[in-house]
Amino acid sequence: DSSSVRYMAQVWAAILEVLAISLAFVFSLYVFGGGLRARRDDPAVIKRRIATALLTSAAGWLYVALVREPLEPPLTAAETLGLWPLRPLAIATPVILVMFGYAGHLCNRCMAGAERYVEDDDDDEPKREQPLAVFRDVIISPLVEEAVYRAISIPILLSSGLSLGWTVLVSSLMFGLSHSHQFVDRIKERGCS
Repeated sequence: DSSSVRYMAQVWAAILEVLAISLAFVFSLYVFGGGLRARRDDPAVIKRRIATALLTSAAGWLYVALVREPLEPPLTAAETLGLWPLRPLAIATPVILVMFGYAGHLCNRCMAGAERYVEDDDDDEPKREQPLAVFRDVIISPLVEEAVYRAISIPILLSSGLSLGWTVLVSSLMFGLSHSHQFVDRIKERGCS
């Protein structure tokens, strides 16, 4: 039937759109953030990547606001972020999951050693925490990723006619896929093949 073919074409086009936005977000961090060989925790790299992440997510928001067909009926910001209608368990569950996800900052400290978040100036003074790395991991990353993987991708997927359940699944898969580079980085850091 032609309507089901059209529906599937719209859904796949939206999935590819969200994949392209996800890839653009991740690749921009490397292209404009100092390249593949840049030290992730170098303050200059952190600043460039924060600026790049903010610009990329702003571009995604503009794309959704100005180019994409609006949802009918339109979603409010609270609806896009899953905060309305008010359902305490529905709000608490993702917040708790995000908290655990960004507890990775603490896990990275354990895995990489405390020196990852410490300035190393090769003198005899005691080492200090690098607040810029903590700011990136605890504040900027969660906010920008929520913008890209929830506030940008969900309206695109819903406007294609995809159900809410499939929309949540696809946006979650894109979020996970966009973080696969960290696994590869971790293997390269440890010298594994």
